[in-house]
Formats: sequence, C-alpha cells, structure tokens
Amino acid sequence: MAKRVVIKPYKAVSANNEFSERNWSLLQDAMLSIERRQSSSLSFEQLYRTVYNLCLGHHEAEVYKRLNQAFAAMCLRYRAAAETGLDSQTTLECLVGAYRDYFLVVNTVKDIFLYLDNTYCKPKHFPIVFQMALAVFRAEVVLHDMLNRQLRHEVRHLLARDREGNHTNRTLLRSCAVMLVSLGPTDDSWSLFHKHMARIHEDECESYYARHGTEYLDHHSVKEYVAYAHARVREEIERTEECLDASLCPSITKLLRPLPEIQKLQEAIAAKFESDVLALGSSATDDKASAVKLIEQLVGLHEKSTIALRDAFHQDRDFAFSMATGFERGINKIKNAAESLCQYIDDIHRRGTKELTDGEMESRLDHAVAIFRHLEEKDVFDKYYKLYLGKRLLLHKSASDDAERHFIARLKAECGRSWTAKMEGMFHDIEVSKTLAEDFRRACSKDKNPLSYDFDASILTFGHWPATSPSVTCILPDAMRQATQRFEAHYHARHNGRKLIWQPTLGHGELKTTYLAKRQHVLQVTTQCMMVLLNFNGHLAVDALSYGALLEATQLPEKDLQRTLQSLACGKHVLLTKSSSGKTIHSDDNFKLNHRFSSKAVRVKVQQVAARNEEREVTEKKVQGERRLEIEACLVRIMKARRQLGHNELQIETIKQLAPRFKAQPAQIKRRVEDLIEREFLERDPDDRTVYRYLA
Repeated sequence: MAKRVVIKPYKAVSANNEFSERNWSLLQDAMLSIERRQSSSLSFEQLYRTVYNLCLGHHEAEVYKRLNQAFAAMCLRYRAAAETGLDSQTTLECLVGAYRDYFLVVNTVKDIFLYLDNTYCKPKHFPIVFQMALAVFRAEVVLHDMLNRQLRHEVRHLLARDREGNHTNRTLLRSCAVMLVSLGPTDDSWSLFHKHMARIHEDECESYYARHGTEYLDHHSVKEYVAYAHARVREEIERTEECLDASLCPSITKLLRPLPEIQKLQEAIAAKFESDVLALGSSATDDKASAVKLIEQLVGLHEKSTIALRDAFHQDRDFAFSMATGFERGINKIKNAAESLCQYIDDIHRRGTKELTDGEMESRLDHAVAIFRHLEEKDVFDKYYKLYLGKRLLLHKSASDDAERHFIARLKAECGRSWTAKMEGMFHDIEVSKTLAEDFRRACSKDKNPLSYDFDASILTFGHWPATSPSVTCILPDAMRQATQRFEAHYHARHNGRKLIWQPTLGHGELKTTYLAKRQHVLQVTTQCMMVLLNFNGHLAVDALSYGALLEATQLPEKDLQRTLQSLACGKHVLLTKSSSGKTIHSDDNFKLNHRFSSKAVRVKVQQVAARNEEREVTEKKVQGERRLEIEACLVRIMKARRQLGHNELQIETIKQLAPRFKAQPAQIKRRVEDLIEREFLERDPDDRTVYRYLA
C-alpha cells in the first residue's frame, strides 16, 4: 500500500525583537554592499525572503522607518562626498554624479523590498520605497542650503554663458533637468524643475532680451531688428530643447514675443481698428440699403483683420485682443449698430442661395456672428432680430428655413438656450399653423358653402412674437369677415378655451382687379390695403370715398390708414387717385380707383409705407422698459444673496452680471436703487449711507 502524503500549511515564524534585529542587520549590510558596488556575492533571494519574514512578523512599520533612516544616512554620505568634490568639480557635476550613483543603488534596493511595497505601502497609501528614497535625496541633498544656492547660481551662470555664445556643457544642464524632474514630488513632478531651472531660464530670457532688444533697435533698422529677433528666438528655442525641456518652448516664445515697442504697436492697432470702424459708421444713414452696406464693409474689415492675424501675427492672442478691442470700441460707438446688423442678416436670409453660394452665405453669417460678439447692446439686437425674423416667417420671405435654424443654433451657442427660446417658438408656431391651415382647407372643401378664395391664418403664441400685443379694433370687409369667422369656429372646435386676437397689420393677400379696361392684374398687398380696396366694391364708376368714410368703414388708427393710403395713392403703383396733390394725406381728401393704372407685370406687388421712425421708437421704448426690469431683478438677486453691500461693489457686480445682455450705466443703476429703496426692497445703513441692506 502506497504511503499517504500530507501537505501541511506553511507555519509562520513568530518573530521576536532579537530575530528582527538580526534580519535587519543583514539587510543593512546588503545595502552598504550595493552602495559600495560589492553586490556580486549577495543572494537577492535570501534578502527578499528576509523582508518577507519581517513583514510576516508584523514589523512592516519598523522596516519602513529604518529603511527611511538608512536612505537618509546614505544621502548624507553622498552629500558629504559632493561637498568634498567641489574643489575639482562644479556643483552641477557633483550633484548629477551623486544622483546617478544613488539612483542605481535605489533601483536595486527597491526590488529587495518589493513585498513591503505591495503589503504595506500601497494598502496604507504610503510612498513606495522608490518614491520615498527619491524624496529623501531631494530633501537631504538637492534642497540643502549651500548646495541648493550653488545649484541655482551655476544654472544661471551656464545659461548666461551659452546665451552669450560661449562654449557650455549642454549635456550637463540637460542631465540636471532630468534629475530635477525625476526628484519632483509625486503630485507635481515638474515643480522642482520649474523652481530651479525653468523659472531662472525664463527670468533671464526676459531681462536679457528686454535690455539687448532695446539697444539693438537703437542702432539698427526695423527690418534688421525683426531678423535679429527671429534669429534669437530660434536660438533660444534650440537652447531650451537641448539644455532643459521642449515643453518650455511655448512659454519662452511667448516671453520673447513682446519685444520693445510691441505694447505700443498693439495699442496703435487697436486705435487704428477703432478709427476705421468709426469712419465707416460716420457715412451710414438710416435706410436699410445703407445699413446693409455698412455691415458689408465691417465684414470686409473683419475678414481682412482675420487674414492679417493669421498670416502676419500667427494667431497671436495679444494682437488678436488688440484688434478685437479696437473693433469693439468702434462698433459700439456707431449709432443703431445692432439694428444695422439685423438688417444685414435679414438681407442675407431673404436673398439666400438664389444670389449667394452656400459658401458665401456661410462665410457672411460667420462674420455676422463675429460682429455680434462685439456688440454691447445684445438686447437691442434681440428685439430687432425677432422683428425681422417674424416678418420673414409670416410673409414667407426666408430663402431657407434650414439656414434660419442654423443661424439661431449659432446664437444659442453664443448666448445660451434661454436667449433663443422664443425664436425657436416662432418656428414651432409656423409649423403648427401649416398643419392647421391644411386641416381648415380640407374642412372647407367638404362644406356645402366653400370659400370662393384661399385663406390661411398663422397662429402666433402670445409673447413669442415681437408684435403680438393686443390688436386695435378694426372692421374687416364682409368677404374677409366670413373667412375669419369660419376659421375661428374651426379653431375653437379643436382648441377649447383659447382666445384668438386678429392682427391685420401682419397679414398679406392677393386681389384680382376687374375694373381695368385694357388688362387685369393680381395685386399683392397687405391686409390693411385689402381692407381699403375692398371698400371700393360697388364704387367702381364715378363715386369717390372720402378719407372720413374710409376711416369709419375700416376703423383703422389714423396713422395706419394714412400710411395705407400713401401706399396706394402715392407709391410706385398708383391704384387710387386723391383729390389733393402731393404725397401727404389730408382729412378732406377724396379717393377713387385709378382706371388708368397699368403695369407690364401681371402680378403687381404694392409696398406698404414703413413706419421706420415710429417702429424704432416703439422698439427702443420696449428695450428701455425691459432694461429697467432687468436691472431691478439683478439688484434684488444680488442683495438677496449678499444681504448687505456697498454701493460701488453692488454697481460693479450688477454691471458684470448684465454684461451678456447690455452695458448697464451707473446712472441707471443708481436710479433703480433709489426706486427699490422707495418700494422698501432695500434700505440704507444708518451708519454708512453708501451701504445698502436687503429687506426680506
């Protein structure tokens, strides 16, 4: 019968203090042998097992502590040797040699204590043996007062000699850089290198070229100076790569870039851009064509600046900032700059790809966004852009909905989602209106008494659109009233509880003439023009309608009626004749259909006289009203968070928070503060009148 073999578990040796001291002596002697390069007779397996046994005996902490002390003693010996060698070698040579020898020793010793790393250092998040050894060398040798002081002095001296063209041991400097990087702390390995070499190098570069650059410029031409500057930059980059580290090259290049007179050059560039922009703005007028031309010229100037920044200044941030500063100062001094930019964008979207290629359209909109970034009155741009966008959508004048949405996406990227939420709501309303119009047409086709003409209505959400304030009361002609009543019934059947308010000022339509003797035309007019013209049904022969009769029949506001009659009687296409001469509409005027009207085109588009000044006044009034509310809301928000704040601090914080919308003026802020005090949102501190308190 075969003998039964039993494998028993390893029986750990219970280590006592005497056993630990004997094993530690063995390890300490081995470290001394490795340091003296007499390690050929050592058994590394035995040394590893010794560490293993000490750790099994729960002496890890003591081993780690004594190992630290052993490395400290070793570093003291290396430091003493380095100090002794200063008679025949430089400090750099001594330190680099000591580190090279020490590194070889540590690299061997760490393998012996590998079990200590895995079972003690890593679980307890202590530095592993290798890191701990380097930290000891850093503290005891490199950061020693005398050696550290001499190290910095020699680094500065060697770099200065090399910069002057003298022969220098670049390999030694590079070895020193490698040493300092490897000796850096674990959380920031580059800190030691930056403190002892990189910062010295940067400081010396800056002071040297500031001094020598000025001297060279005093005795040479600008062309020679530029060539000299480029040559020295190349030399300094090469020196940085060979003596220190290539990662420092960008910072060295940045230091050498602002050579003497560069700051003045940047200021001159900013002033030049500002003057050029103002020169373009001074020739602009209030009409749309002039506004579009102005922005086109600004786009051209911006495009040239982009090319110059790329080709001449290599995308230099400081020069880019100077150009942007000058451009921004100039454009914000131009009257109605925000409105002009909106008119330019409106012109692009109306023309679309019919007159512009995709690339041209994309490029122009890119530059428009770049100009938009420089605007301080972004809230004014917001108002006018919504106004022109609404007209394009309602009159179907936009060449491409995709281009419109893409541009709004750019604005969202610039200003945030809340800034474009209403614009996106306008597009949603148009999509819903299209679906509703299709449903209405299908319902009318099935009706016993279908409409004799096409009728569409756009449902606009109150608050999304810039002109959705409650409409003035007006009387629609019977033909139009029939369609609106049927549409209201159709809409309310699907959306119970909603209220429709008609906006005749935003509509348009087509009328077919039947009174002309030679040739009939299709008139493309606004809803208000339709209201006036349809009142002439039954008055085609000799009867004239007075201004008072038209006012009573339509119930339009007098300003709207006068503009409508001007469009019909005094415009390019004279559809009505009036009793008085000139282009002014008088209250005693009588109007007749112009039976002599003729045009080469079958479809005749009648342009409505625009109330430009009135529209601008209304928009500016709304902007100022909203600014007052925004300033008050911002003041309350700040004071609610801070509870007590001085006037200057409150003013600075308010301007900062409102900057993405507009530039708040100190006088505006002061008036809003006084108003909030009167309404008991704030109060003044009785001890200091410049300090405000928030009242809950």
